[in-house]
Order: sequence, then C-alpha cells, then structure tokens
Amino acid sequence: NLAGDVRFLKDGKRFLWTSEKDGYRHIYLYSNDGKESTQLTKGEWEVRSIVAVSEERVFYTSDEGNPLEQHLYCVKFDGAGKQRLDKTEGWHNVSGSASYYLDSYSTLKSPSRTTLHSGDGTELGVYREAETNEFEILPTEIVKFKGPDGTELFGRMIKPAGFQAGKKYPLIVSV
Repeated sequence: NLAGDVRFLKDGKRFLWTSEKDGYRHIYLYSNDGKESTQLTKGEWEVRSIVAVSEERVFYTSDEGNPLEQHLYCVKFDGAGKQRLDKTEGWHNVSGSASYYLDSYSTLKSPSRTTLHSGDGTELGVYREAETNEFEILPTEIVKFKGPDGTELFGRMIKPAGFQAGKKYPLIVSV
C-alpha cells in the first residue's frame, strides 16, 4: 500500500512515509536513522497520496470528511496548520509542485474540469473546461450496505436512460 509515498527531504536528514500503523493511512516524518519524529496527519480517514513537498509543508490528497470524495490538503512538518486547499465537492486528482498545481476534479453530476492553482490554493485559470455537451450524464445513486464484519460500504448505481421499474436490465459490476 505504499504507492510510492516515500519522500526524502532536501535537508538530507529526514523523510516522509505513509503508514497504516494507527489503523488509517497517514503521513509520518522520520529521521534518516529510522527514528520516528512526528505523525503529521491523524484521524479516522485515509491519506490517499503525497502530492508535493515544499520547504515548510506537505501537500496530500485524502478522503477526510467523506470517503466518497478526495480533496487536497497541506500540513506543516510539525503537524500543525492543516488546511484544505480545494473549494469544490467531488473527486480531485492533483499533480504538480508546491508552487503550482493542476486540479482535475469531477462530481457525480459533472465531468472532469481542470484548473491551475498557486500553492496557496488560489485558482489562476482554467486549463480544460468540462465538456458537458459531449456527455449524457445520467442520475447516479449512492447506495450503502454493510459488509460481513459490519463495515459500511458504498456503491454507485447508474440506471439506463429511459429506466422502467420492473423491467430486467443487464448489469455491469466494476470493482
């Protein structure tokens, strides 16, 4: 589950690493001798990836607040000053550096839109606008169910155009 999230810092003395040792995937700051220094993120949510690292902050995506969404956050190396940088709901895929990044995001009701941002989260412009005229976006329902151990799981159901209750339809299951 590491997903390449080991980042060595420019000072040559420390590195960042994600771990699930507290039961959730979070970011830890270690000295190069392996001695744990600080757990930077904490809570009953998952860090999805480390996006970028600056001299002062770590930029990362997580599902904090809603496991059906992914948002961009930053936190200082002492674990303080955590801040959510994106301002919209949905699923945010972020790439770039701590100075500038592209945020491609979509929701259940809208296709992907890509915007350029400065490191403080300020939107500088639209790189690629959502092309809504190319897609017929059908209503999406989120369904919840419990796994055998009681864990709450989520599914997404998209019914075909012209759906009629009681009629049989083919089903596609994507895991």
